[in-house]
Parts: sequence; structure tokens; C-alpha cells
Amino acid sequence: MKSQIEADFIIVENGRYGGVGKVLGLLKKITEFQIRSARYATPLTLLPGNVPIYECLDQLISEEKLFSVAYCDIDNFKPYNDVYGYGDGDKIIKLIADKLRQEVDTVEYFIGHVGRDDFIVIFSSSDWTERCNRILNTFSTQIHDYYTDEDRSRGGIFSISREGDNRFFPIMTLSIGVATPNINQFFSHHDIANMASQAKHNAKNIIGNSLFIDRRH
Repeated sequence: MKSQIEADFIIVENGRYGGVGKVLGLLKKITEFQIRSARYATPLTLLPGNVPIYECLDQLISEEKLFSVAYCDIDNFKPYNDVYGYGDGDKIIKLIADKLRQEVDTVEYFIGHVGRDDFIVIFSSSDWTERCNRILNTFSTQIHDYYTDEDRSRGGIFSISREGDNRFFPIMTLSIGVATPNINQFFSHHDIANMASQAKHNAKNIIGNSLFIDRRH
């Protein structure tokens, strides 16, 4: 009699019989995936970094599957980091990662951490607009808890800008740019990354917590 680890299981795709698999083989694949994800994970959030992000995009392109890419970026994060320190800055990064995990099922979707305060979410369903709006609403509600009473009351902080002058920076907001590429017009993750990056920049040009949707396809 076979042990559970040696047992077979039926593979079903779109409601149809697709074959038979081995539990042991599946466990090996899962282990390989976990090891690879850990190798390229960002230490602070343990989310996949650039290499797995690009591999996921290339795979979706090769399979000709429809998907949307959301590029998330925090506005006024650097001044906050300068004033409150890297320890508190890391808390904001973890806050974003936690909110993405709560709103996005990593079994069905892909969450990646590009670097510091930049995140990528790859959606394979059509309800991404609602999910992005819930992420924005949650962030706008909770971000105030990471400021002192004085900074909350005046709506922001004073810090040195990139130009070297002392400026007022409003409380941090979140910008999300979303691109839904036409799979017949894009051939690599570089094309998709450029499109998502442009959508993110357009979102950052909108004041406050914002969602910009690139509808060019």
C-alpha cells in the first residue's frame, strides 16, 4: 500500500481531466519554488525581488494570458525617512507589504518588492480596481498613526529637499499606476516594466492617494 507521499492525484484544468500527478513530485516542485523565492526575496518584506517578477511577466507573456500590473510607490517617503529614521521608515515598508498581502491572494496573484518603497502586484482577474482602491483607503487611514501628534496636527513634516532647502512635506500618500498590456504588442518583461513605470509616474503627478490607469491598449 502506497504512503500518502507516494500517492497519485488527479489534475483538473478548466473543469476537465488533465492527467495524473505524484504527491512527491508536487512537494519537490513546491520546495524548489520556496528555495528560489527565498534566494531572491527582499530581506525586509520577504517578498520576491526583481528576478522572480521578471520571470513571472515573461511566463504570462509566453502563455498569452491576460493580466494587469500595478506599480505602487509611496509619496514623500524620503523626507519621512530623514526625519524619523530608517527604523520607522522600515515600519512603513512593512505596512505596505502587509496591506498588499491582506488584499491580494498570493496563490492567485503575484506580489513583488522592487526595492525600498516600490512594489509590484500582478493581477490575473478583473477585480483589481476594487482591490487597489481598498489598499489606498486602508493606507490613507492608517498612515497617520506613524506620525507624532504635532506632525499630524499640521499635516506633515519639515525636512531638507533634494535641492538642499528646508521644505514642508505633507503626510505620506500612496500612488498606484496600473497597466493592462496587450499581449500581442509586448515581447518581454522590459516592455511591461516600462509601461507600468510610466503609469506609476502619472499616478504620482496626482495629489494625494491616487490610482492611475493606463488605458492605451
